[in-house]
Amino acid sequence: MFGRKRQAGVARVVARQYDPGSTWTARRVGYDTYVYVLDIAPDAGDPPFRVEARITLRDTPEFTAPGIGDSARVRFDDKHEHVEFDVDALKKEAAQAQAERDARMAALAAQPAGSDPSAAAGAALDPDLQALMDREEQERSGLPDPPGDAR
Repeated sequence: MFGRKRQAGVARVVARQYDPGSTWTARRVGYDTYVYVLDIAPDAGDPPFRVEARITLRDTPEFTAPGIGDSARVRFDDKHEHVEFDVDALKKEAAQAQAERDARMAALAAQPAGSDPSAAAGAALDPDLQALMDREEQERSGLPDPPGDAR
């Protein structure tokens, strides 16, 4: 089906619908079939195109099926008749996201009791934005302005 005219690109999910009546979904436990509408931007620089594709994916904890608004790597034939997600890329993205969540959890666990959770959550905000957020929080809480705070 793919032959030698196989291409790769990035697809943005425009729509997704679960297909419970698919023969793959009905016959094979552990597989789910979805009908996708995808906007695909080929890596080769060809113009983007929209396609409707029926894609069967394993139901696995290693990755989740891309949802509406998600972008994912895809492979497709030169006539755009067959599209499939790059499952290895999906697994890699899921593993990276899990590693980031694990690192945030470890950083929070290493903080002393009563410390600010945002301190371990990641990079600091822009100082001007942080000052604005602090002023808004003070206004909401009804606390007096800190000394030296010029508005």
